[in-house]
Amino acid sequence: MSKIAYLTAAWPVWSETFIRQEIELIQKNNELEIFPIALFSGNMEVDDTMPDVFILDPGQTAAVPGKASILKNWVPGMIRRELSQFKHREMMIKFIQVLKAIKATHIHAAFADLPSVLAKAAAKELQIPYSVSIHAADVLLNSANDKYVLNDAQAVIAC
Repeated sequence: MSKIAYLTAAWPVWSETFIRQEIELIQKNNELEIFPIALFSGNMEVDDTMPDVFILDPGQTAAVPGKASILKNWVPGMIRRELSQFKHREMMIKFIQVLKAIKATHIHAAFADLPSVLAKAAAKELQIPYSVSIHAADVLLNSANDKYVLNDAQAVIAC
């Protein structure tokens, strides 16, 4: 049975009901086992109807979108990506430990931002495939990671 680590930035987030729907649909498939993981805590309370999601850094909430837009204008994307990977190196170590513990055979990242950058790096380290769901915000706002994460992904899903 395939074991998919499904990585998103934050959980739960009121504006991203499609993430919840994707997780619930995959959980209904008897041939796939899913282990949902979020990098940070979201902006709402978890209720009993939501899927269980392992949060790598529960003490930190996700950054407000647009907050780093000043950097986007002045720092090249490759450098921003490297700085982000350095900033989140401890989280990456924990993510890889979790992937090893659950014996993940595939990583799926929601969004072509931090989750996909970490998914690509972890997949390379563990020599397993990864895929990415891209959304309108990725296409319109996040050109720095598009080629970097999408070129090596086993699958890219446009939502």
